[in-house]
Amino acid sequence: MKGLTQKQRDILNFIQNYIKEKNFSPSYRDIMEHFSLTSPGSVYNFIQTLKRKGALSNEKQCSRSLMPTETIVPKSSESEIQLPFIGNISGGIPIEMFVQSQTLTIPALLVPHPENTYILRAEGSSLNEELICDGDLLLVEARQEAQPGEIIVGLINQNETIIKKYYSEGLYIRLEGHTHHSLTVRAETLLVQGVLVGLIRTY
Repeated sequence: MKGLTQKQRDILNFIQNYIKEKNFSPSYRDIMEHFSLTSPGSVYNFIQTLKRKGALSNEKQCSRSLMPTETIVPKSSESEIQLPFIGNISGGIPIEMFVQSQTLTIPALLVPHPENTYILRAEGSSLNEELICDGDLLLVEARQEAQPGEIIVGLINQNETIIKKYYSEGLYIRLEGHTHHSLTVRAETLLVQGVLVGLIRTY
């Protein structure tokens, strides 16, 4: 297909070959591990680009919904949108990716940039200090850069997940929580995986 970069072609070929071999599409974790990508946000961005270019669509009848196509995916209705629900998140532990692809329907007004947004579910009590409870659904905009004061989902030294406010200070990054607990790390040790844009809580 024309208009794809070499990396996009490689990912599309991997998905096609995976489906031929297993009869269902790969999960985000499968793609992350095969291409040594560092975050689910990176996978999400590649998938959304392939969808925009008409190389992929979602077949809801499949246990894993990612399928190659030659047609562009139609946009969701204006009032509701479907977002990828990709895994669980706990403080201090790398994101646990679901084996099978899932989606959730969300009110569109909650998501400023749906084409770049995915959902994580908070698990356990480790994020209580950030006012995030077990079972909360976090709406995360996939990007690796943040503005001062934005709440990021990040990974420190490739193994410690944090959700804190982001402030760049030259060679260092200051990370602040809701309880005013501050953490300062060297910029090269922090991988921004996304920016928190919303939270959904059920009672």
